[in-house]
Amino acid sequence: MVLHQKYFQAAEIDLKAAKILAQENLSPPTLYHLQQAYEKCIKSYYIFRVSSKGVTEKTADKKCKDLGHDTEEITIKLLAVLMQMDIDAMQKARRQQPDPDELRIINEGLAAIKGFKASIGRMVTRNNLKTDYMKNVKNYPRFVRRLYDYNQKSFSGELILRQPGQNSLLFDLAVITLYPSLYEMEEITRYPHADFSSNQDTDC
Repeated sequence: MVLHQKYFQAAEIDLKAAKILAQENLSPPTLYHLQQAYEKCIKSYYIFRVSSKGVTEKTADKKCKDLGHDTEEITIKLLAVLMQMDIDAMQKARRQQPDPDELRIINEGLAAIKGFKASIGRMVTRNNLKTDYMKNVKNYPRFVRRLYDYNQKSFSGELILRQPGQNSLLFDLAVITLYPSLYEMEEITRYPHADFSSNQDTDC
């Protein structure tokens, strides 16, 4: 089993654990394992993408581990790398595309991706994640649907439908949509601190 498959398998285990914990109404550990599943999943995809470009799995794995475990930081950095790879691929396709209509689609897609790449670092502010966190959690289906509709319309849309070779954009779109709903989940303790009252400094 290659490395990106191992990461994805670990993500599936975390997701399964989250589902079991959710059935028992154990919210903090459920959220913890959801965040862990998300983190491993995007790292898996990152290793898969860069390995396909000639980067060794060992180097890709080291870069992933150097990123740490902060959801916001990992997402922003990895999205920037993945989007640049998409930009490079589309620029290459543009040079080889003689059809004016197809060229228009590629140019529109390039402009959208470049714009979004430049604004990745402002996702927290743009979506009011800090102030609207609890509202977003309580209205999760509507929140994610709104993000998906907006991003699908403004970011990929026709490009994905007309350019099958750009299916990697679907993953970028999924990450962009899911990330805000997992904002700062790693800050949620797995266990109530009050349960460890004998030592107030216990790191849970």
